[in-house]
Amino acid sequence: MIAGRVPCTNPACRRTAPKARFPEADTVICRPCFRLLPASLQRRHKTFFARDRKLSKLANRIQIDGRVEQWNRLVDIVQRSSDRINADVDAFFRPVEKPAGIDAFLEEIGL
Repeated sequence: MIAGRVPCTNPACRRTAPKARFPEADTVICRPCFRLLPASLQRRHKTFFARDRKLSKLANRIQIDGRVEQWNRLVDIVQRSSDRINADVDAFFRPVEKPAGIDAFLEEIGL
């Protein structure tokens, strides 16, 4: 991969994004590939990342001195949600190992 660039999540896509814009990301999803996702997954993705941006802005504004335990719990919840959404996006673009069809069915039943 090109140095200083982050590849798209879709392995069939050759688009990249600048690493400076996404410093901690291993992969990103480009707009054309994002449009390929089912509408429900697009909604989940947009909703989560909008809430994540709001939470980041809030974290920069407030002092969390006495609420460290609550803040850590909230960060854990956000991280789990992010992991679930990213796993669903990766699963959508993961290539199917074996094509579904009559040959696969016959092999499965032993004929």
